Amino acid sequence: MPSRISPIHAKRNVLGPKLKKLRLARGLMAVSVCAALQRRGWDISQSVFSHLESGNRLLTDTELLLILKVLKCRLSDLE
Repeated sequence: MPSRISPIHAKRNVLGPKLKKLRLARGLMAVSVCAALQRRGWDISQSVFSHLESGNRLLTDTELLLILKVLKCRLSDLE
């Protein structure tokens, strides 16, 4: 029987690292993105944002769209 990857060690989202690449390509710091997200009503800490970008935190569709809005990106930019 093939072994399974433990959920503890598995990535929780595949888009986080792609979002980080987009952020860095735009020369934005995580702290400024978090501040912009907070101004839009999402109470997110830098720690949570870091976990999100590393793929270790689940990402909802509404969170994804809000981050894309702050980064001035489209879903197609994640391809």
